[in-house]
Amino acid sequence: MKTANNKEMSKLKSGLQNKIKPAATITILFASIILLSSCNRELKQRGVHFQEHRDYASLKRVVELIPIPTDTSTLKKILGNPIDMTIDYRYIIDSIGPNGCPVGAVFLVDANGYVTNKWLDEICE
Repeated sequence: MKTANNKEMSKLKSGLQNKIKPAATITILFASIILLSSCNRELKQRGVHFQEHRDYASLKRVVELIPIPTDTSTLKKILGNPIDMTIDYRYIIDSIGPNGCPVGAVFLVDANGYVTNKWLDEICE
């Protein structure tokens, strides 16, 4: 019985790794697409709900789901027209926080029109 030497074992191992890597990559890519499409669907649904009801729960979920960076045109498609403060976009709801300020989401916008930061809280100025 002949045993494989180190060179042959290395070739065999390398060949198996090359076959496994593309399969794993495809699986990860497919899972990512499914995850992103389900998040994207929820993001759109929450955005529509927010535009209809201007509610805290929908706005909170959109703030959680919206990726950074996102361009402002995408943000407008999801949440509607903001209060445009040039350096940030604001979406206010019908609530007043403990400090007597309106509650809403703020999306900081860079010079290229991309959201670089986001939060949901009282907006006191």
